[in-house]
Parts: sequence; structure tokens; C-alpha cells
Amino acid sequence: MNKPLTPRETEILYKMGAGKSTKEIAFELGVSDKDIEYHRANLASKLKLKSVQEITAYASQNGFVEKPGSLEVMAPVNVKRVEDLEDLIFKTTENAVNGKANLSQVTAVIGLVGAYITIQRLKMEPRWPGSKGKK
Repeated sequence: MNKPLTPRETEILYKMGAGKSTKEIAFELGVSDKDIEYHRANLASKLKLKSVQEITAYASQNGFVEKPGSLEVMAPVNVKRVEDLEDLIFKTTENAVNGKANLSQVTAVIGLVGAYITIQRLKMEPRWPGSKGKK
């Protein structure tokens, strides 16, 4: 990262790390979808990432995860194995069924699942024409 993130970009990165959509972030911040898309494009440029999925994966991997209902940060989730991810999904689902998890927590886990899948796909895909991806 060459240029530092602005406070607004950092705030949006936290919300993306929590699995929130452009519309959700825009609504929470009282701005338009286009404003969020503008900041997201700046994030992608500054972090040298290419897609929303890559930004979400970056946010999740680097601890940019907003606690539901606040701007506090959750401890980074350490998901290094499929079993860790399965445990996280199971516990969050169980908590949601028992009324101990709210929609933001469930959404954050869904974001982690998407980020994990994206990371796995990036490891397998070639980086440029003619190259071989890691297998």
C-alpha cells in the first residue's frame, strides 16, 4: 500500500470486512451507492486489488471486521483450514438459531466464506496468460 487510506476508506473497509453490501454501507453512512463505489475504487487502487471479493478477502484476513452494531473491531478470525471455517459456520448458525447471533454476525460469516472461496480460487488460477496457477 503506497498511499494511506482516508478515514472514510478505512470505515468502508471495516464494513466490507463485515460482509456488508454497497447498499447497506451507503444506507448506514447516509450517502449514495455511487459514493461507496468511488471509495471502493480508491481502496482497490491503493491496496492493488481488482475486485470487491478481493477487497473483502483482504479486509477479513487483516482484521478489518466491524463488530455488529458498533464501530469496534472484532478480533481477526484465523481461518487457515477448511475445518476452522466449518466450525465457525456451525457455531454462528447454532447461535443464530438460539437467538444469540444477530444478522450482522451471520452476514460477516457469509463474507468470510466468500473471501475464503475467492482466496482458494486465486491460488488455483493463472496470474497471466500461459502461466500455471499454484496447485
